[in-house]
Amino acid sequence: IHKHFFNDGAFTPGNCISRLQARVDEIEVSFLAESARWNMQTPTSWQSYQTNLIRNSLRRLSRDMVAKYRAAGLYPDTTAPTFSPHGGDLPDRRIRISAPSGEIYYTADGTDPRAPEGAVSDTAQLYESNITLDEIATVRARVLENGEWSALTESLFVPEQNYGNLVVSELMYNPGPATAAEIAAGFDDSEDFEFLELLNAGTTTVNLEGLRFVEGIEFDFRTGDITTLEAGQRLLLVENRDAFEFRYGAGRPIAGQYSGQLKDEGETMQLVNPLEEPILHFTYDNQPPWPTRAAGRESSLVLVDPPSLPDHDRATSWQAGAPGGTPGMQNEYSLSYQTWAAQLGITDPDGDPDSDGFSSLLEFNLLGNPFQPTAMDQAIRVEVTTLDLGAGPQDYLTLTVRHRVTSNEISLIPELSEDLVNWNDGPGAVLHARTFHRDNSATAIYRSPNPLAGNTKGYLRVRFQLP
Repeated sequence: IHKHFFNDGAFTPGNCISRLQARVDEIEVSFLAESARWNMQTPTSWQSYQTNLIRNSLRRLSRDMVAKYRAAGLYPDTTAPTFSPHGGDLPDRRIRISAPSGEIYYTADGTDPRAPEGAVSDTAQLYESNITLDEIATVRARVLENGEWSALTESLFVPEQNYGNLVVSELMYNPGPATAAEIAAGFDDSEDFEFLELLNAGTTTVNLEGLRFVEGIEFDFRTGDITTLEAGQRLLLVENRDAFEFRYGAGRPIAGQYSGQLKDEGETMQLVNPLEEPILHFTYDNQPPWPTRAAGRESSLVLVDPPSLPDHDRATSWQAGAPGGTPGMQNEYSLSYQTWAAQLGITDPDGDPDSDGFSSLLEFNLLGNPFQPTAMDQAIRVEVTTLDLGAGPQDYLTLTVRHRVTSNEISLIPELSEDLVNWNDGPGAVLHARTFHRDNSATAIYRSPNPLAGNTKGYLRVRFQLP
């Protein structure tokens, strides 16, 4: 009763009048037309009726109803405490509670200061001076006077938070297709690999409790595994945690799984604070001038220069990231071969400065050092592997390669041969699995399209090709 009849509750005079006025505005024209047709009421009498309700009936109604509840024993005589301010933003972090008489008991953990049997709750504190809040909290208070408890006064308080420093730093809304291994593991829908990355671009920690994504996707941070975000820290919201970890590995800062999906054609996203006020509200798209390489070509949308807090609604605030994305990591353009070669003074991609049998282009792609002979047996491995693709375990020829993730400047082409002379890159090797690592590299496993069965001869290789 107290919640709705006091402190701007739903049944306070102002809110009752506001609802009535909204309905009147909605039906006025049609009502007057119908009245004129049947000679029921003139516009003047209609307006007079409204005025009487607004100035008299509704302004008294709340007070009269509380009196009736009190007379029926449904509302106590003891006056409930008041808060100053009554909830909301709390810039100075202090709350004053007052009452005409009696002792005020309060809690800041959302519990009732009155125990079920009527005693003072174990969590309640006697109010003696202003309360200081450093964290978001629901404060509840009652007055105890002559053995009678007042009604409950409660409100949500939000000490100043730097919500404005939160940015969506990466958005994988249209992931690359599932690999054979992912499909075999039950993740056959590419949307299972969606993710959203949130970054604290400020210099102080932000409390995430009470924040919610309410449009585009739905997620309540009160149920998440991460409730604070330190300066420069990132967190991830994923569509399917098991699928995400199958592709990207465990150990990334996942706050939880969201409801819904990120639409491939673009949609509006909204993050609100505990007071339901928008923190982020923007619409992304998959059409130019938005980066089209993020539209189903394995790249994510990456926010440009997050510390500058760019406008998320502007296409120029976004760029296409590295293939596979960089979830939970700093979002940077992938190092290109041209930049790498220029930094090292290399002019010939086919050259082999350290004479270890690997060209400079291969050294770049296989994370090697072109001036120091490196054993590449761990970077490339060809073997017979037993795989179950749904027809029972069978042997396949596989090639595993750990390679640098670059932009689309370099093509990675797997090829299959039976004689080391004729290499087939058409219906040849199949991408079986791929796992992305935190150093902007990935491990890809390619397999022969068919099981070896009785044919024990087969060769696999991978070719890195500049345009």
